[in-house]
Amino acid sequence: IIAFVSMHGSTRLMVDRLCSSLSDHGLTYRRYDLVTADLGQLAMSLLDAATLVLATPLVLNGPHPTVLHAAALINALKPKLQRAAVMGSFGWNGKPLDAVAGWLPELKLDWLPTVACKGMPRADDCAAIDRLASEIAAKHDVAPR
Repeated sequence: IIAFVSMHGSTRLMVDRLCSSLSDHGLTYRRYDLVTADLGQLAMSLLDAATLVLATPLVLNGPHPTVLHAAALINALKPKLQRAAVMGSFGWNGKPLDAVAGWLPELKLDWLPTVACKGMPRADDCAAIDRLASEIAAKHDVAPR
């Protein structure tokens, strides 16, 4: 599951890249834009999911409140997720992206590396997103194509 919010397009571009890379690995995913998503559908999707990626821009030096709301819901539902990752964009300091993990204390997750980019994703950011997709594929025992 990929759940995200994008304010100026950079986080959406990161999600687009991740989706493309996951598809290249033969993985299926469910993508939820949290601004318009039906949270009931998200909750039902969590029943079968093994991996969660939360993507957020930073707002006033913290994760977007809509992503934190979704994280609180996911934490309360306690799905049987095995792993998670956070990715997002920032203007000044990307460290607060790591705060998203603190909103899921009830889940015992294997945390994959955070992918943070300053502004719009550049080549090195895209490479980090591709590495995240490769790591997710490896955890799902999918051989690279």
